[in-house]
Amino acid sequence: MNHLEFTTLGKTIRQIRQDRHLSQKALAESCGLRRTYICDVERGARNVTLRSLMRMAHSLGTTVSELTRNLENDAHPVGKCHPCSI
Repeated sequence: MNHLEFTTLGKTIRQIRQDRHLSQKALAESCGLRRTYICDVERGARNVTLRSLMRMAHSLGTTVSELTRNLENDAHPVGKCHPCSI
């Protein structure tokens, strides 16, 4: 993933967390991560592991698919071919 994808993922996690009226601290405690890690993820400053993403999704009452739903469109605009797909 590139920086844009990390930023997009972070924004999605933040929005869902806020929609559920959870603080970063509450989310972190619920999924066994540090608050600073959650903060970094939401800012797009962390390379998130699948395990951490699964923990956050579970704690937010959603799925990894829901958390990553915006990545494809934001990362690869229509008409642009990604080098890995060739």
